[in-house]
Amino acid sequence: MSKEPVGDTAPERKAREDKGAENPKNNPKEPQENTPGKKDVSADKAPVDSVPADASVGETKRAASGQQKVSRLQYPVGMEMPNNRFRVFLGPGSIPPVTEKKHFVARLKKLDVLDVRILEGESEEADRNRFVGEIGLTNIKLREDGRAEIEIEFTLDDKGMLAVSLADRISNTESIARFVLPQFMQESDTENNVSGLPVEEISAKIDLLEQQMLLLKGELADRRERE
Repeated sequence: MSKEPVGDTAPERKAREDKGAENPKNNPKEPQENTPGKKDVSADKAPVDSVPADASVGETKRAASGQQKVSRLQYPVGMEMPNNRFRVFLGPGSIPPVTEKKHFVARLKKLDVLDVRILEGESEEADRNRFVGEIGLTNIKLREDGRAEIEIEFTLDDKGMLAVSLADRISNTESIARFVLPQFMQESDTENNVSGLPVEEISAKIDLLEQQMLLLKGELADRRERE
């Protein structure tokens, strides 16, 4: 007499196999093939211009759109020369950042002091252009012929700030002043343009504008006295 095989019957084995297929532990996911030249896009979902999570609102705005920059010069910028002449350093159409340097050899009105008036405008006559500011240099040493050697440099950055430096080539003394050009005031100092700037930069702009106001008041008083 034949014996039945010991173990599960066919229906029992079928039920156990079906149950194992439903269990995810018993059905591991096969690894994906790493095809050469094929890049996993999911690893590069971060945007190119991403902003740190702890960035302030102003920093976020600057990271998204960049800091406001001024456009090219509309009016020439230069200095007042003797006989009411206007000497241009930065011409119209100049694109910031831009620097221009000139070397002068001349006699001084005062013994060891030089005062330079900065102007912007299109007239060849200095007093018909717009006053920007004034810079001075003291303790100037003269050559044996009684003349001074002065180097004057104008530098305009992409935020509309003009830096003017006077340097005595003999004594190596230097004076530097910074100004906001009137032609850029409406363009760079409106509420929309400064809203994303840091507090320190806004404070620096205010200081420069206050300096401009004092210089303009002095210029107005001088002209009224001359008239």
